[in-house]
Amino acid sequence: MKFIIFTEFRATQSAIIEFLGRFGYSCSYINGSLSREDRIDQVELFRNKNQIMVSTDAGGEGINLQFCHCMINFDLPWNPSRLEQRIGRIDRIGQKFNALIFNFHLKGTVEDRVRGILEIKLERIKEQFGEDKYTDVLNLLQDDFSFDRIYIDAIHIKDAESKALGEVAGQIYSRAKQIMDTDELLLPFSDFNGNAEEYLNSEANKIIENMVLNYLRINKIEVNRYKGSDDLCYFANPFAGIETGPTTYRNVTFENSASYKTEKIEFVNIEHPLVTNAVKHLETSSSLGTVSALQLKVNKFVGVSGVWFIYKLHISNNVDRRKTVLVTVFMEDIDFCNNRISNYLDTNLLTTANIIQNFSCDIDITAYAESAFREAKEKANDVFAATKLTWLEETNAYAQKTADYYSFKKNGILNIRVANIRESKLQSLEREEKQSKAKLLLKRNIVPKLNLYQMAYVEFH
Repeated sequence: MKFIIFTEFRATQSAIIEFLGRFGYSCSYINGSLSREDRIDQVELFRNKNQIMVSTDAGGEGINLQFCHCMINFDLPWNPSRLEQRIGRIDRIGQKFNALIFNFHLKGTVEDRVRGILEIKLERIKEQFGEDKYTDVLNLLQDDFSFDRIYIDAIHIKDAESKALGEVAGQIYSRAKQIMDTDELLLPFSDFNGNAEEYLNSEANKIIENMVLNYLRINKIEVNRYKGSDDLCYFANPFAGIETGPTTYRNVTFENSASYKTEKIEFVNIEHPLVTNAVKHLETSSSLGTVSALQLKVNKFVGVSGVWFIYKLHISNNVDRRKTVLVTVFMEDIDFCNNRISNYLDTNLLTTANIIQNFSCDIDITAYAESAFREAKEKANDVFAATKLTWLEETNAYAQKTADYYSFKKNGILNIRVANIRESKLQSLEREEKQSKAKLLLKRNIVPKLNLYQMAYVEFH
C-alpha cells in the first residue's frame, strides 16, 4: 500500500522525510525546485520502488497518481480548492479503489474553529450539488471570496465565533446556490446523459485522434507505430521551432487506459499543446476548413437542407469575468431560421457525419450569413442581458462588502496611538481603497462580442 503525504512547506517536507528515514522508509518527493523531468523520475520511483511520496503543493497539479489511493494532508491549505486539487491527484479516472484521505489539524485553535464553521457550509454545497460539480463551484467561489483573508481576519480579531464569520459562511453558500441556479458552470448544457467516463475513454479520444492524425497527414508527417504496441506511436512535431516542445513526440497514445502505465507516456488529450496548436492553426489558416458540406443522419429531419452557423458570444468585463457561449442558427433558406433544428444541433452530441465530396455551392452564402447574424444577435442579446444583470448584482454586493471591509480597517487604524504610524497607515489604506474603487468601476463595464465561428452546408438523410 502506497501513501502520499502533502505539506505546505519544504522545511516540513524535509523533516517528514528525515523522520520516516529513521524507520527505514525511503521516500520520493516533489517540490517547486524540481524540473518536469525530475518530477517524472520521482513519480516513477514512487510507482515502482518507494512506498511513500512526500509532496508540497507543487505536486498538487500536473501529476497522475491513480496507483496510490491513500493520502495524508499533514497540514491543510486555507483555500479548499487547493485541497481538492491534492485529492484530484489520486481520485481520478483509472483509480481502482476508494480514495482514503486523512486530514491533520490542531484542535482548539482559531484556525480549527474557522475551518469548522466554513466546512459546514462547504459540505452542504457538496451534498446538495454533488461531488462532480463541487470542485468547479469552489473555483468560481474563490473569485468572490478570499479564503486566506477570512482566516487572517479571524486570527487578527481572535474571534472565530463572531457573527461576521457566520454571515460570510452564509454568503459562500448563497453564492454557490446562485452559481448552480444560473448555470454559470458551463454553457451551453448538453442533454447528453450517458456514461461520461465511457464516453471520455472512447468517442472523445477517437475524435481527437482523428483530428491529430489527419492534421499530420495533411502536413505530410509520417506516423510510426511501435512493434508490439499498437496503441503507441511516434512522429515529428509539426510545431517544433515555433512553439515549445520536443522535435519528435515519442510514446504517444490517445487512450486514457494506456496513459496510466507510466509517466513517460505522452498522452494527447484536448489540452495537449499539439491539439491546441493544431486548432489554433486551423482557425487562422486561409486554406483549411473554409468550406464544409455535410450529411447528417437524423430521421426526423430527413429531406431538409440548409446552412448551419455557429457563433461564439464572448462576454467580459475586461478585468476578471469572462464567459463564452455558443449560439447555433440553422437557416433553411435566406428568410427562414428553423429553430427546431437549431435547438437540436445546439443540445445534441453529433459524433458522425459524412462529408459531401466535390460539393458545388450554388446558394448565396453572403445573404444567408446576413440573415443568420440577425437571428444570432437576438439569441445572444437574451444571454447577454441575463449575464449582465447577474454580474452587476454580484459586483454591487461585492462593493458593499469592500466598503464595510475598509471601514473596519480604518476604525482599527484610528485606534493606533502613535501619530506618525497612524497617519502612514491611513494614507496607505486610502490609496488601496482608491485602487479598489477604480477596479470596481471597470468591473461594471460589461461588453459582448459576437463572432462567426463555423458554418457548414447540411443535408439531413
